[in-house]
Amino acid sequence: MAIMVPSVGNIMKKNKEDNYQNLKDSIISAAKIYISDNRYQITVGNCDDSNKADIESINNKTLNSSQLPISFLVDAGNLKTTSDGKILNPKDKTSLNLTNSYVLVKYQCDKKEYEYQLKENSLQWQ
Repeated sequence: MAIMVPSVGNIMKKNKEDNYQNLKDSIISAAKIYISDNRYQITVGNCDDSNKADIESINNKTLNSSQLPISFLVDAGNLKTTSDGKILNPKDKTSLNLTNSYVLVKYQCDKKEYEYQLKENSLQWQ
């Protein structure tokens, strides 16, 4: 009878992947809280053919193509950083560029609610 023992390396890799997914989930949750907290200061554009509209500004801060910078979430206290103001990638300890990384937030006109997307290419690690 053979006993299978998972390698320490595989366990560590799985934990890093899980922690990375938890970080992305935390960023989305922070964006939802930020939008909810600022719902009366949001300017929404016109609905397009897909029944979605860009968010043009929040609190008189203009957004580029509905891109909500992660720095807004940190500044509002919705997302925690290290003591030196960084968010670290649990997989490789690189630092997230808070200004250039973003959550894409669209307004769904037919449902009257917001849609949140966090794609890998919207996170810039350095």
